[in-house]
Amino acid sequence: METIKRGEDDKHGVTTIVLRLYEAFGGHAKAQLKIARQIPLAKAYITNLLEDDGDALQIKRTADGEDGDATLALDFHGFEVKTVKLYIGSSATSNDRSG
Repeated sequence: METIKRGEDDKHGVTTIVLRLYEAFGGHAKAQLKIARQIPLAKAYITNLLEDDGDALQIKRTADGEDGDATLALDFHGFEVKTVKLYIGSSATSNDRSG
C-alpha cells in the first residue's frame, strides 16, 4: 500500500477513502485487503487516478454478516498500480455514485 487519503469529491454526506496499492516485485500477485468491522464499508470500486468509479469490487464478509470484517480480492500484474475507492457508511447513505 502506497497511499491512504480522503476522496477528492466527497459531498452530499458521502464519505470515501482512496487507497493506492502496487505490486513492487514484477510478478503476478493475489492480495486480500481486509477492512475491520469498525469501518462501515458500503461499497468499493477500482478507480482511475482521477478517482472516477470503475469496476465494482465484491465485498466478502466474515460469518458475522453485515457487521463483520470485509475482504476485497485484488489481482495484480507486475508493477501494476491500483486505486481503490471505499464508500464508508450504510448502503442507504452512499447510493449516489455520480456525486
